[in-house]
Amino acid sequence: MRWTIRTLVVIVILGVAYASWPFFALHGLVGAVQTRDIHAVAQRVNFPAVRQSLTEQIVETYLRLTGKDARLGQFGRGMAVSALTSIADPVVAQLISAEALVELLNSGWPTTVLPDRIAGVQGLGADALGSAWNVFVHSQQGLRRFEIAVPAAAPPGHQFTLQFRLTSWMWKLSGVALPEQLRIRLAQELIRRFDKK
Repeated sequence: MRWTIRTLVVIVILGVAYASWPFFALHGLVGAVQTRDIHAVAQRVNFPAVRQSLTEQIVETYLRLTGKDARLGQFGRGMAVSALTSIADPVVAQLISAEALVELLNSGWPTTVLPDRIAGVQGLGADALGSAWNVFVHSQQGLRRFEIAVPAAAPPGHQFTLQFRLTSWMWKLSGVALPEQLRIRLAQELIRRFDKK
């Protein structure tokens, strides 16, 4: 009986440790962003995955704004996203370096791409996460994935959703869902650049 209780206690402790592990990764990333520690941010980010995440969002918003999305089926939409990825790549490339990502997450706005900032979009300031309970309640967690919308106090349309994946035994940022206003502005920048060609 004692061995059963001990085994259950060990399993519970391991379960709690595994469940809390991504929260420590989130705290480490937010701390690195706030102190602008480029090296620490680079260790905590899967840049190819973040690049793909940002590109897909900008291209999908571009298709929606230009009205091309309505004319395409599911297959055509996938082909259009693939074709437009190369056009969107220079815009996304300006967002994807460690320095640019720190600026985006810290201030909430990509000044390297869009110098004209709009009000209401916030970055990961000191109170971005809120209380530990707030972080736990507003996060979604699976075995190999973890998501949370930040800043916690911002309305849903002004939040970034940070998406983490367990990669090589380390939780890394693998996607950033941008606030709607920012996606629209980046898609408009893509339209402007596309019209120049």
